[in-house]
Amino acid sequence: MICAFVRNGHEHYRIQGEKGPRVETRVVLHPSQMKLIERFVAGNVNLRCCSITAIPETEDPETVLDALSAVHERSDVDGLRKPIEAELFALKMAELGVEGIIKLDSIALSVLENHPAVTGGCGFAFPHGIPLSFFLLLREIYDIRRFVDSDNPFRLNRMKRYFRLLDTSALACTDAFTDTNYRSRLAFQGWYMQPLSLAMSLQKSVVDVPRAFLFRDYLRYRTKLSDKPDNNVDILAAWHVTIRFLFFLKAVWYSAVGGPEFIPEKFFSRRDESDSFRAYINPVDNQLDNHKFNT
Repeated sequence: MICAFVRNGHEHYRIQGEKGPRVETRVVLHPSQMKLIERFVAGNVNLRCCSITAIPETEDPETVLDALSAVHERSDVDGLRKPIEAELFALKMAELGVEGIIKLDSIALSVLENHPAVTGGCGFAFPHGIPLSFFLLLREIYDIRRFVDSDNPFRLNRMKRYFRLLDTSALACTDAFTDTNYRSRLAFQGWYMQPLSLAMSLQKSVVDVPRAFLFRDYLRYRTKLSDKPDNNVDILAAWHVTIRFLFFLKAVWYSAVGGPEFIPEKFFSRRDESDSFRAYINPVDNQLDNHKFNT
């Protein structure tokens, strides 16, 4: 077995037993390890990766190598698994950086349209094109399996904790760049940065199309919470819909990388929504191009 890890530009290795191209090689699935992973993939070695949550947070490479050699085999969560192409596209997304995503050249577009969240169908939530803010959210996540609870894969607590969405306090903060609420704003803007005229319009033709389910949820919560005495209706509605959006994102992304199949009938409340989603994920209908992205 070979364990490999990059820290501060320096590669660290640990070899246990015999060497050879088919000997298992272990690497952490993380954007900082991308060049190392690509080299192993190109070399057709027996590569196994784990999520960064499977190793301790430390600056010491030897401690990381110790942890890598002891990682369990729970491939459905953060344990060892052979990385699939979809996961490598997710890492490439993070490696692009903000400027690369905003530039949206042919290389970036190829990465975006092959991202597992996109191929899994998350674009369904954006009736008028996928906003760039959504891809910035994908870049922050990069590996959905690090948010999967081994006891209950559908539980969202890890994601809510990471994005500071256990309650509404972070979204209520007006400074979008504080340590406490930057992530929550990122999650919120991942769906909210669509043309807001859609969310606020009461025209049936706009908000009643199947793909506008997040807008309908937003309006429904605003109506339901309108009698709240604290006058934080918009924040409460945004929080509820952001949680629902993250659940949808996690479910379709995880399904695309080998997790439980996403069953639209169990998520959507309307038959036309689930039928429309199934039609959307048909490869013929799911080709992306530049005009489907909003800035």
